[in-house]
Amino acid sequence: MRNTPFSGIGTTTAFDEGLQQIRWNPEQGLHIKLTGISGDDMYCKDGVTYTSAGLLALSLESKGVRITVPARLDDVYVTTESEQGCDSYFAVPSGVFAPDKDKEIEGVPAQAVVASSGAASDVYYLSEKDPARLLRMESVRNGRRSGTTYVDFGKATTVTLPDTDRVMTMEEFRAEVDAD
Repeated sequence: MRNTPFSGIGTTTAFDEGLQQIRWNPEQGLHIKLTGISGDDMYCKDGVTYTSAGLLALSLESKGVRITVPARLDDVYVTTESEQGCDSYFAVPSGVFAPDKDKEIEGVPAQAVVASSGAASDVYYLSEKDPARLLRMESVRNGRRSGTTYVDFGKATTVTLPDTDRVMTMEEFRAEVDAD
């Protein structure tokens, strides 16, 4: 999947409500737009994640850390670097095939792969025919459930990263928030 464009739509375990729309373009990166929560979004390209300040604040709040984003930073994206590529947002980890959970996704026969770790449990539905693709992911994290369906494989999509004048590092963001 990392080499072909696709889209996805579904819910997220990060928040109790809302919908996420995913677009992946291997050359341009990943875009996840959240609606029904805040309308914020995030991007990823070359292992760098760009998270809108509002979404970052919501994410931190869900972990018990409250911050107030100053109005001057409303349209800023905060970057973080990871040692993983952007495909980690849709990669299928090692798991166990679970034939009892196999089903059709959007009319395509799919094999279920179950991966669990601690309070997290995921079922990945992979197309049975080549090329094997992730068709759906269902997750449970700390009691929250989500499901995302992946579609439009090979269909051209455009991902445009935020302009550089709207981007700052996490350290710069912390300094700006702490200054208030």
